[in-house]
Amino acid sequence: MNSKRLLGLCFGILLAILAYFLGCDPKGKEIRTLRGMTRQERLEAFASMDPQKQLDLRLAAQQGEPGDNFSFYVAPNWRTVLPALERRLSSEKGDAEKIQLLWLLATIGGNYCSLAERSDVIDAAAKALATISTSNKSYAEEHMKRAFHPAKVLTPCH
Repeated sequence: MNSKRLLGLCFGILLAILAYFLGCDPKGKEIRTLRGMTRQERLEAFASMDPQKQLDLRLAAQQGEPGDNFSFYVAPNWRTVLPALERRLSSEKGDAEKIQLLWLLATIGGNYCSLAERSDVIDAAAKALATISTSNKSYAEEHMKRAFHPAKVLTPCH
């Protein structure tokens, strides 16, 4: 009986590994498709997506090796992404995900529009920062600084 359980467990693990490497993970398949696009095609693809899907793919692309930072494809859509990003900052559980969302916020606030007047976004980011473990806090603080104190003058995000 034990050997049957062990065999079943091994078979299940093997199937999971095969599914991962063969692209059965829907996000993995989408990420590979996006990687194969030109920069312009990627910008257009992200612009056509729902804001939540953009955030999902942004986070998923960063996982694994090599990780991809799709912030520069999501950030131009800040008008639609910012409300979803604000909500997502409060709902994400992991430090890595929160840091990646703050990185995206820094890309928006450093390149597209000033977040300095967006107290709602500042509050959401500060609450997310407060929950990040001490060992990861310096990365998050750097992204916060870039998001709300950009090197160049930008028009406000409204």
